[in-house]
Amino acid sequence: MKLSRFILTHMDQILGEWEAFARSLSPLTTAMPEADLQDHARQMLNDIAADMETSENEQQKKDKS
Repeated sequence: MKLSRFILTHMDQILGEWEAFARSLSPLTTAMPEADLQDHARQMLNDIAADMETSENEQQKKDKS
């Protein structure tokens, strides 16, 4: 399975782990809503997966790195 497909297929599980990690950072996060802890993680992961599916020529790969 391609990593981009894995990210999209397991999005909710990844976000759950993201939230659990964020809650472990500080006692103050225990009362924070899920949406605040996940912040923009869903959009970020969607953007990363989409970018992984985009074809690039050698120059574009070099420029990106």
